[in-house]
Amino acid sequence: MSKAELDQLAIMGRVRYLADGAVAMGFPGIEVRARFSGSELRASFRASSADCWIDVVIDGETQTLNLAHGTSTIQLKAKVGSHKLSILRRNESWQGVMDLVSLETDGEFQEAPELPGRKLMFIGDSITCGAGVDNEQPGYPSSAICSNAGGSFGMLLGRRLDAQVHLVSYGGRGLIRDYRGVRDANQAPQFYTRVLPDDERYLWNCQSYQPDAIVVCLGTNDFSTGIPDQVEWVSAMATFVADLRRRYPAARIVLATSPIFPGDPEVRDYLHRLVHLRYLQEAASQDGMTTVVDLSHQPGTPKDGHPTGAQHVSIADELETVLRPMLGWM
Repeated sequence: MSKAELDQLAIMGRVRYLADGAVAMGFPGIEVRARFSGSELRASFRASSADCWIDVVIDGETQTLNLAHGTSTIQLKAKVGSHKLSILRRNESWQGVMDLVSLETDGEFQEAPELPGRKLMFIGDSITCGAGVDNEQPGYPSSAICSNAGGSFGMLLGRRLDAQVHLVSYGGRGLIRDYRGVRDANQAPQFYTRVLPDDERYLWNCQSYQPDAIVVCLGTNDFSTGIPDQVEWVSAMATFVADLRRRYPAARIVLATSPIFPGDPEVRDYLHRLVHLRYLQEAASQDGMTTVVDLSHQPGTPKDGHPTGAQHVSIADELETVLRPMLGWM
């Protein structure tokens, strides 16, 4: 796409603009918004895997589409007239990078819609990505199609609070180790600095998006192979918060416990919840603008422990009661 064509798009989320005019998207929840007139829309994509899914919304009507591995073009019909368009990346970071190569219509694109002035950032793992949001839908397997960033608690809060949202999240990763206990994987302190989560060559310009609040939901994977060492984990989180403070000096920071950890003292992993909360409180005490929220347990489904769409609504409810007064967004 040319610069003039890109100027007609409003893009929410971290993207890399490629030399051929395409827009590369590696994190979940990235959204392209536009206005156009005409009766037909053509969008061309490149996908690095067969697990890239998008929601295309025209005038409130949603189509969920699976992009073919490689290059593909989708063709959509609309009634004659003016339309509002949204293209949202649904899938998780590890499920592939997708490039929006071109957008065309038989009419014309109009001035880009304005994005909200309020800004939020959510840093986390698969829960923050929206993995499993659609697991309760009839016939849905536990696969890429069930990842729905648009139904994640972060995106829900963005719509409720009229704010932009950046989901800077990666399934299976943690603060110091991933869900397998591997430490040399690309963990949150590494991927959150990047434009594309697995590409260390391109760092995100934090000045281009200064959030009013940052919600960090990390720990599920760090604790999956056992409780990590207190000194090491608390030190790592305190260092992470300090780095966030350096990059985003005015942001309010919220550290959230994992909603996957059990809420019942009789359940084996309940200790994880108590220890995680204590670790977060200790790390937060070192920054005067950081708050800890102990999220309620969300059990997922028998086939998948990730919170469902309805459970993400509950998470959003809890965080909204914290963020609204904290930010004065009443």
